[in-house]
Amino acid sequence: MKDRFLFRGVSVCSGEFVTGYYSFTNNCHFIDNYPNSEEVIPETVGQCTGRKDKNGKLTFEGDQFTASVLMNERGKSSAHGTYWIDVICVVVWVGCGFAGRWKIKDHKFCGKIFEGSGLRELPTTEYLEIIGNIHEAKK
Repeated sequence: MKDRFLFRGVSVCSGEFVTGYYSFTNNCHFIDNYPNSEEVIPETVGQCTGRKDKNGKLTFEGDQFTASVLMNERGKSSAHGTYWIDVICVVVWVGCGFAGRWKIKDHKFCGKIFEGSGLRELPTTEYLEIIGNIHEAKK
């Protein structure tokens, strides 16, 4: 669980993700991984969830994974829905824990239009697979 205190961000110098411990000094954001310290783009900093995906990769805020959401006949998210729709979720911090935030708009499936957004708990490790990160475009 010590991984829970790791952070990751995109290096200002290299444009690559760096992982380590977060610090804020002299109005600059850093990821420290002794003996190296890299200044990072503040918007790209994300904390580790302390969990790994099914491939053994640590998951961080901003990571994307696929999940299924139950939708009803009217095309809205519902606990008593009929259709399972695959969505892309982003790992976010919500209040006191991590969750997956999802949003779909004008998604066609079985001749119906689905839309909605919400939060879902992070799947267990054997189902979670990281497919990207929202900050990759900033690299």
